[in-house]
Amino acid sequence: MKEFLEDDEKKLLLDLFHIYAPTNGEAPLSLFLAKFLEKEGIEFTIDEHNNIYSMKFPGEPILCSHQDCVGDAACGSLVEFIDIYDFDGEKILKGNGNIGADDKVGIFLILLYLTKVNKNINFVFSTGEERSVPTGIKTVVANIKETEGFKQAPYCIVLDRKNGGDIICYENSYGSKKFDEALEEIGEKYWFKSVKGGHSDTATFADYMNAANLSVGYYNPHTKTEYVIISEMLNTFDYVCDIVENLDRTIPFEPKKTYGGSYGGSYGGYGGSYNSYHDDYDYYDGYGNGNGYNYNKKKEVKNTNTGAAQATGGAAATAATKPEAKRDSGYYYTNDYDELYND
Repeated sequence: MKEFLEDDEKKLLLDLFHIYAPTNGEAPLSLFLAKFLEKEGIEFTIDEHNNIYSMKFPGEPILCSHQDCVGDAACGSLVEFIDIYDFDGEKILKGNGNIGADDKVGIFLILLYLTKVNKNINFVFSTGEERSVPTGIKTVVANIKETEGFKQAPYCIVLDRKNGGDIICYENSYGSKKFDEALEEIGEKYWFKSVKGGHSDTATFADYMNAANLSVGYYNPHTKTEYVIISEMLNTFDYVCDIVENLDRTIPFEPKKTYGGSYGGSYGGYGGSYNSYHDDYDYYDGYGNGNGYNYNKKKEVKNTNTGAAQATGGAAATAATKPEAKRDSGYYYTNDYDELYND
C-alpha cells in the first residue's frame, strides 16, 4: 500500500499544481503533459483542442481526468503558493485560493499509474469539462469510438470526484448494478462506497460502456478553501491499481435508460454560465454567472458540532479556519518545465 510520495512524485504533483489551466486556457498544462509523456516514452494523441488521449491497448480499461479548472486571474496569480503542509497529523496540499485540485489530482494519479505501474493502459486528459465545452470529452469520444482500444475497453474509471471514498456509478446510471457492486466489493478495504453524485465526463463514457467516477481526496472544489489530503489521494491510487488488476472485465454493459428533454435542460447547456458547470460538484460557493470568483462572498453553514451558524468563504472565515501549517516539501515555484512555454 502506497503511504508516501517519493521525491520525484512530489515534484511532479507540485509542477502540475503550479500551472494555471482554466477552461479555454489549458494550453500550458497540455504542453507540460505532452512533454512529460514524450519523456516517459508513452504514446498519445493531442488534438487541436488540446485533448490528450491514447487508445493503444484493446481489452484494457480507460482512465480519464480533465485538465481545466474553475478559476480567474486572481487564482492564477496564486499558484506559486501551492505546496504540501503538515496539519493535524496529515499531509495537506493547499494554497491561497482555488488550487485546481479538481482535477489535477486525477491527472497526477493517472500519470503515476502510467509511470510507476503500467504504461499499457488507455487514458484521456480532456479539456473544457468545467463548462461542458463541446470540443472536450464529446469530441474526444467521437474521435476514438471506432478504435479497437475504445470498442474493446471493458470499462472506464474517471478520477474526478471530491471526498475520499465515493463511487459514483449505478446511482447516476453510469454503470450496471453488477459493475457497481464489483467496485464496492474491491473498494471495501479502501473505505469506498457507492453514492449518488453530480455530473461529470463519466456520463459520456456511460453511453458506451460501464463507467464510474471515484473520489481522489480533494475537498471544497471550486472555492478558495480547496485542499487535498495526500493520504486519501494515495488510497485512491491503491484502489485504482486493485481495480485494474482484479475487477472482472466480463461484466456486461447495460445501456442506461434515456429520458425526455435535452441534455442542456438539466445542466445549462454548452457554454453556459459558471452555474451550469457539469462537473461532479454538488454545491457552489463563490462563483456566479460567469463573473469570476467572488472572494468576499459568505455562506451561512451549520456547525454540526455546536449547532451554531458560522460564516465561510470570506476573509473572516479564512482567518478563523487557517491552520497552523508547516511547509513540507521545500519546493517553491521552481518548475523545471518553464522553458517549455517558449517552445
